[in-house]
This record gives sequence, structure tokens and C-alpha cells, in this order.
Amino acid sequence: MTHKHRVIVACLSASMLSACQTASQNSVEKPVETNAKESDLVMMPSKATGSKAKSSYQLKAMTPDELRSCAQSLYDIKKANTTLKEQNAGLEKRKATLDETEKSLIERRLKIDTRNAKLVKEFNQEGNKYMESVKQLQVDINGYNNQVNKSNQENNAYTTNCNNRAYKASDLHQLAPNLIDVMQNNSESLDMPIFENISSGSESNNTNSGGNNSTIHLPGSSRK
Repeated sequence: MTHKHRVIVACLSASMLSACQTASQNSVEKPVETNAKESDLVMMPSKATGSKAKSSYQLKAMTPDELRSCAQSLYDIKKANTTLKEQNAGLEKRKATLDETEKSLIERRLKIDTRNAKLVKEFNQEGNKYMESVKQLQVDINGYNNQVNKSNQENNAYTTNCNNRAYKASDLHQLAPNLIDVMQNNSESLDMPIFENISSGSESNNTNSGGNNSTIHLPGSSRK
């Protein structure tokens, strides 16, 4: 073999070695990229914002379907919480109004001339209207409390099935925008309080034998 041929063979061998090394490096890079994605675990929020898992050691990521189910549960809980807050504020306002009405009726009752049948009748009509409003408020309070109990049960189910479980960040971005938003936003406590029943002069302790509230009802009179 001539010197020229030796040079050509050496160059070909060097080119093949370089190509093999490049192919080997490329084949190693792909699994590294995949592993990085699969280890990108995030903890399910405790009805608040998700946080990066401190370590992926022994953490089993939720399946995409499990993640979707938990995200939907959190969305429903927060939506119900918003509605219940509005209802709670409305009940508080109605109760405060009725408390003022009751106070006014009690004060006026002491000043009405019970010999005037017309004034007595008008006063008792106002008292009856007040009592009907109290009864309706109690009905609405009972309905609100039933919804709160249901919502708190859903909160407990979320805590049991979803709270602090790990999921892949890449799976989160496959969810609907409203579910992504609810998973990433902070939120205050979602446990709603029970609304206390009405306790005032309108309670049954003040009801006389005729079914009227003795605190705000005046006895009738035959005199005008």
C-alpha cells in the first residue's frame, strides 16, 4: 500500500469514528430529556396553589384522568363557595333588618293606645307581616345550611382523594383553561360556617295561646 493510500484510509477511519461518537451522544440525550419531563412533579393544592414537589422519590404521579377529576372537584367547590358567600351575606343583611324591625315594634307597642281598635289592628298587621318574614328567613337559613353541609362533605372528599398528591406539570396544561386557572390561583379557606338559627323575641317562647307573638302582638279591643 502506497503512502497516499495509507493517508486516505486513515482519514476515512477518523471520519467514521467521529460520526459514531456523534450518533452515540445523540442517542443518550433523548432519554435525559424524557426523564426530566417525567420528574417534573407538582403537588395538588390543599384547595390553594400547587407547589413543586421537593423530591420525586417514591412519588407516584396521578394519571391525567385523576388529575382532571380532582381539578374539576376543586373548581366545583370554589364555585359553590362563591355562591354560599353571597347567600350568607344576604341572610346576614335580612336578619339585621328584621332585628331592627322587631326592636321598633316592641318600642311602638308600649306607646299605642290599646283602646283604639284601628291602631291596634294596624300594629298587629305589621307584627304578622314581620312574623311571616321571620319564618321565611328561617326556611332560607335551613336551605343554606343544607348546602353548606353538602359543600363541606365535598371538601372532605377532595382532601381525602386529591390533597397533596403529585401530578405532572405537563398533564396540567392539557386541561381546560378554567381548570388550569383554579389549580394555579390562591384561595382562602373554602370551609363555610353554618348560619345560626334565629333567636329573638320571635321565638316560640313568646308565642301565646292564640298563636301570636306576645312581644309584638296587642290584644284586640271593642272600643274605638
